[in-house]
Amino acid sequence: MRSHARFSIKTVTLTCCLLALLATECRAVRPYEPVQPDPVLEPWRWRSFPELKGLGLQCLAEDGDGRMWFGVDDGVRVYDGTVWVTHTTEDGIIGAPVQALYATRDGSVYAGTPLGISRFSDGKWDHVFPEAGAYEVFGLIETADGSLWAGTSLGALHLSHEQTTIYTTDSLRIARQELDVSFVVLPEGVGPQVYDVFEEAEGRMWFGLYSGEILRYDTGVAETGTVESWRLYTAEDGLSIGDMPRIAQTPDQVIWTVSRSGNGRVNRFDGQAWTHDGPQEGSSLNSMPSILVTRDGTRWVGSHWSHLYAIQDTSVIDYHAPDVPTPPGRLIDLLEASDGALWVAGLRQEALRLDLGASRWTAYNGVRFQCDTSDGSLWFLTRDDGVVRYDGTTWTRYGVEDGLMDVPQTLIVSATGVLWAAGSQDSTAVTARFDGTRWSVETHPELSSNIYVGYGAPDGSVWFSSWVSYIPERGQLGGLLRFNGQTRTHFVPPEAPDAAYGITQTSDGSFWPGGYGLHRFDGKTWMPITEPEGITSYVEDLFTSDEDDLWVATRQDGLFRFDGQTWRQFTERDGLPSNSVWEILQTEDGSMWAATADGISRFDGLSWTTQALPSVFDTRYLLQSRDGALWFWRPGGSLRYMPDVDPPETEITLSVAQVSQPGNTALAWRGVDPWNDTPEEEIQYAWRLDGGAWSATPTRRTTSS
Repeated sequence: MRSHARFSIKTVTLTCCLLALLATECRAVRPYEPVQPDPVLEPWRWRSFPELKGLGLQCLAEDGDGRMWFGVDDGVRVYDGTVWVTHTTEDGIIGAPVQALYATRDGSVYAGTPLGISRFSDGKWDHVFPEAGAYEVFGLIETADGSLWAGTSLGALHLSHEQTTIYTTDSLRIARQELDVSFVVLPEGVGPQVYDVFEEAEGRMWFGLYSGEILRYDTGVAETGTVESWRLYTAEDGLSIGDMPRIAQTPDQVIWTVSRSGNGRVNRFDGQAWTHDGPQEGSSLNSMPSILVTRDGTRWVGSHWSHLYAIQDTSVIDYHAPDVPTPPGRLIDLLEASDGALWVAGLRQEALRLDLGASRWTAYNGVRFQCDTSDGSLWFLTRDDGVVRYDGTTWTRYGVEDGLMDVPQTLIVSATGVLWAAGSQDSTAVTARFDGTRWSVETHPELSSNIYVGYGAPDGSVWFSSWVSYIPERGQLGGLLRFNGQTRTHFVPPEAPDAAYGITQTSDGSFWPGGYGLHRFDGKTWMPITEPEGITSYVEDLFTSDEDDLWVATRQDGLFRFDGQTWRQFTERDGLPSNSVWEILQTEDGSMWAATADGISRFDGLSWTTQALPSVFDTRYLLQSRDGALWFWRPGGSLRYMPDVDPPETEITLSVAQVSQPGNTALAWRGVDPWNDTPEEEIQYAWRLDGGAWSATPTRRTTSS
């Protein structure tokens, strides 16, 4: 009404006022950039595959079906994520060890050995090259035209649909006339042994000579028959020479090379000149048997003494044990799988898989997840006393300039979809309601100096608890605050509890706050719960399950479940890793999760999985968002985990067809989780016989009788 009455004021003045208001609001709501920790340093992302230990690992490749191939001393091991398959010389591979592997687009897999090249296709191995004799193969690639190139002791080998061609010296051409191939003579002064072959984005071929020089072959120019088709790069061109080089290219068309010997460094060719960078002589980066450029443009360099380097522009990050579990010795091969995982192979050691994706794990430093709203937004508290919203695309920060209190401590969503914040302002308890743009703050000086716990009840009301250390001298009474949508009610001691660590509501309308002991409020009367004895001390959290069971987490006596008639206690004897339980949560699959002082457990309705997740998490907070992801608090920030719904493959490994009297028998079993997401030694088992009850507590035991 007021603005309408003043409509006669000059339009320019009104416009300026509106612009000023808009500018103020733009300054208030600020964009926010979360800090995501380095995923390489997150131990839960690494998985090792001890099945390769002792086999003499040399190289690795991935085929079009996502299976991993590993070249070893006696042939090849193939792994589809669950099952390992062995291929040796008895299956048709010519020679061993397999020191080069490549999976081509037609579904074939090529293996290079000291005796030549074999191809696996249609379920069998065939001998590809040579027809007679033995020629060591160091590297294999498929080029854009579908042909195969190999670096060999004889030179560069090209296998196309039309013919087989060897690029070698004139003396070797003369000496190897028995080969039914075409020969192309390399330029004068070029050594015959080609260790690596690489096709650049523009189609030119690059050869890493065994002695360390780099040779470029311009196939387009070669068709014209001019000598400019070849270019040899040596130390005179600025190349840091090192034996057995490997070649890669970044998206900016720059060529990079590393070498297996201790003489070279990381070489860079920008199309005009060579330069080399990296640490000074004596650094482990001087011996680099492998290089990989991933899809994001990062250069990964595998070095000696198990160092793994990530290089972007001029930034070099050195990863090594004990910070990361890289294999000991030389990192001989690197691969980026189709799912984005990074594979690291240690020479004659094992292979490790690093999950760099965000589908399973995502960590955010500096923020603590609180809740999500019906529009899909995720809400966090920040380390610098702000509130952050992530709508799936944009991060936005809210602070005191948006009406928020100066120290928010908790965020909750009511059953009607309203977002609330609670905390303190000038050492006074404060609540704030969000209208979609701004926060409306209300102070509660008679409650306490702070609010740390809030609860959105199924009946639509919201509850807030006094800070446990309220100050009577300042007029603070402690207790609980309820807002039912229209009125606020302050429940004060001694009838109500002083404070609560957790609050929940059961279907009969009763409210249950837990702090020092457990209380029940039926809407009129507060009643302390005195039985069982374990809930008369500190209660850390409460939860009402879908079955309307009341779950009570205690500081020292484990968990209690109340079905409305009887109480049942769960302790370490039942599978909990600790009797100190901080959080209790039911996830959308119906299982109950308990965060304890010694790990996180999961209850499927029959038994507890003692360590349901890796023990690297700070277990004080445990939440689930609407998309099914679990959220944990870890030192420094929040961790989002999307549970794996695929069970491990389990098999009986020992059994007998008939059981003799008196009926005793022995069984053994094992389980394998795809890609070892849960290491075999951490898989827990429950068992039953003849349709009977499942064993009470999952165990890592693999035998029964």
